[in-house]
Amino acid sequence: KGAGYELTIRELARITIEESDNTALNGVQEIISPYVSPTSSKSAYGALDVEFSDTEQTNLRLSARSYSSFLKCLNFACYVSTDSSQQIMEYLTHSTDGASNKIRKYIPNTVEIAHKIGVTGNETQADCGVVFVTNRNYVLCVMLNEEEDKGSEVIAQLSKKIYDYVDGL
Repeated sequence: KGAGYELTIRELARITIEESDNTALNGVQEIISPYVSPTSSKSAYGALDVEFSDTEQTNLRLSARSYSSFLKCLNFACYVSTDSSQQIMEYLTHSTDGASNKIRKYIPNTVEIAHKIGVTGNETQADCGVVFVTNRNYVLCVMLNEEEDKGSEVIAQLSKKIYDYVDGL
């Protein structure tokens, strides 16, 4: 947007989630850091049944199980208000960065998926999301130590198999 452009925290959060924009994430962190202590963060993660490790470089590392707990909590509004949870889920359904070649790839476009991908260089691939199948929503979180093309395809194939099973129930 250019130097001096002002955004609300809501706009920064949307850009962070939808576009995986680390500059927007830095803006969110700068705004909230005076209100969040390491103790309160650990308490929040504990309330969400999340195991995490936080390195000196502030790289938060979550397991697939922990990430799934976050998504489940968002879906059921167990930590923040229903309106806030639904807004975040809406942002996740519009996630754009690499969103079409993992969980979404072989799922019909009529099915909504609120998800977030993750990559570390070309050696780690992840996609975690809630797949909204009528009366059968489910959480799928896959994290692989694999190069991008192969890892993305493995996630896409696994997603398709699970979707076909759940949709056929």
